[in-house]
Amino acid sequence: MKQYKIGSIIKNHCVQCFHDEQKVVEIVPKEFSEKIVEKLWTECTNCGKTHSRLVQHI
Repeated sequence: MKQYKIGSIIKNHCVQCFHDEQKVVEIVPKEFSEKIVEKLWTECTNCGKTHSRLVQHI
């Protein structure tokens, strides 16, 4: 799995303006009974809209 760092730029489409770059603003680890995931909070570098997504540890 890719290691994400706060402030890094990732490729992910914004649902508001469809720009394809976002900046990681917060990483929140989540543990479930079977898997460990991280919730990434990202901000569009174009319009500033905040998004979240889950990424799985392998």
